Amino acid sequence: GARKSDQQIRLYNKLVEQKNKQKPIPAGVESWARLELQLRGKKPAEWLNSATEMLNQFKLANLQMISAKDRAILYALTHDIIEWQEISVATRSKYRKMIKQSDGFETELANEMKQVLADNLDELQAELNGYLADFDIQK
Repeated sequence: GARKSDQQIRLYNKLVEQKNKQKPIPAGVESWARLELQLRGKKPAEWLNSATEMLNQFKLANLQMISAKDRAILYALTHDIIEWQEISVATRSKYRKMIKQSDGFETELANEMKQVLADNLDELQAELNGYLADFDIQK
């Protein structure tokens, strides 16, 4: 989402960030990413639904599962090599449907993140209540 939107997803390459800051990298770490979901203007009761909607869009490519042609086109589309408007409406529709249905994409990590959020919602609410109390802010 845009900087001022109510919802944003940010994905950082944490490994590059740590190397640039000359911070120690834990042994055996070859890739390291950080995913942030920002939910502005949302009540804690709405967090789970909003985050679930956002995480439903988070997919990791696993293009080896599909045909070479589809793999090449999806790779090009998802890496900005081909622009969506450069392909026909029917082709665009086909590949948008594949992405929506996660054909060639894995959703296991997003599903796990949704479960972790659901499991920790009460703890997050308690932490937020603590911050509100520290600053004497009424709900």
